[in-house]
Amino acid sequence: MPTEVPFERLIDELSQSPQIIGDALSTLGNRAALNSSDGEWSPRQNVEHLTALQIVWSDLMHAAYESGALPNREAHWMQIVDEFQLNRVPLKKLMDRFSSDRARLDSFLGSLSETELVHEYEFRLKNGKPTSRSIDAIAQRLLRHEQQHIRVLLKAIATS
Repeated sequence: MPTEVPFERLIDELSQSPQIIGDALSTLGNRAALNSSDGEWSPRQNVEHLTALQIVWSDLMHAAYESGALPNREAHWMQIVDEFQLNRVPLKKLMDRFSSDRARLDSFLGSLSETELVHEYEFRLKNGKPTSRSIDAIAQRLLRHEQQHIRVLLKAIATS
């Protein structure tokens, strides 16, 4: 079981990601951001993924809070990929989108009470089985997933 970050630190750590990623990318030009090595994603692909992930998971948390249920994440992911065409957006605009979306998510999370954060919301897995997650658990998972990609991104930049 992954280690949970105390909620006060969770928002702080989530809010630092845009700066960490932006600082790392500032060392690269647009062309260098497209380069990948050893079968890893390029820095740009990591940012595209994190931006889409940010949109999807933030929408999931808002939907859970507002409706009391979680929508199908996989269907929503494909809608985001199709709708926003993130692979065609200049890298600076992509980072601007990531940063502004993150600021909204941080504000939303900071506005919730502890009861609202730990409330379990029902949804169905791809196989149809019912399960539940809290907004805190979704945010924890977002942070862990994002930290993995940041490590890959920093490694890719260091070796480019």
